[in-house]
Amino acid sequence: MIDILLSDPFMAGIICAIVGLLILVTVVPMFTRRHQYDNRQWRVIEPPELLTEVTARRIGKANQIESKD
Repeated sequence: MIDILLSDPFMAGIICAIVGLLILVTVVPMFTRRHQYDNRQWRVIEPPELLTEVTARRIGKANQIESKD
């Protein structure tokens, strides 16, 4: 039994299976990932008083970047 597990063809098969699974895990999601929408398309419709400080800063930075373009 140990001879089969240590044989070259068996080890080559195990290595090929692991490499094949790694390729599937990394390559397939790249082709099946949906396109993300551009963040500039979204606008906040809440009153500014309800926004947190961090959110307000992010919106301000996004507006600055948008105005530079």
